[in-house]
Amino acid sequence: MLRVLAAALLVAVGAATATAVVLVHPLWWGLLLGAAATLATAWALPRSWWARPPWALGWVVVLGVVLQSSPGSGYLVAQDVAGYLLLGLGLVVVVVVVSDVTTLVLRPRGAPPGLRPEAGDPAGDPAPPT
Repeated sequence: MLRVLAAALLVAVGAATATAVVLVHPLWWGLLLGAAATLATAWALPRSWWARPPWALGWVVVLGVVLQSSPGSGYLVAQDVAGYLLLGLGLVVVVVVVSDVTTLVLRPRGAPPGLRPEAGDPAGDPAPPT
């Protein structure tokens, strides 16, 4: 139950981080600070289902929302270098989390997070024996 609450809190933290990055990204130092905060948070969170994916979900949902235009005001992210760098940062967040999730899913049951199966190991061999 505690991990579910932590996951919900991390969705909110990811959304708050992305909101801050979106608001300061037009300034060069704001974009650098936002990218550093985003990457440091992604690196510092543990590689588990309840930590990085919920945080990244909050981050990417906010980015998706601000990319939509509203009828009276236009876009919040401009089509300039800072806007494209912000989109690239969102892509980095997605790639990091997808690579973590696939690593966690493809890891043998009971193996430590950094362990990869050996080439001759039957548990790590995707081909069935002939």
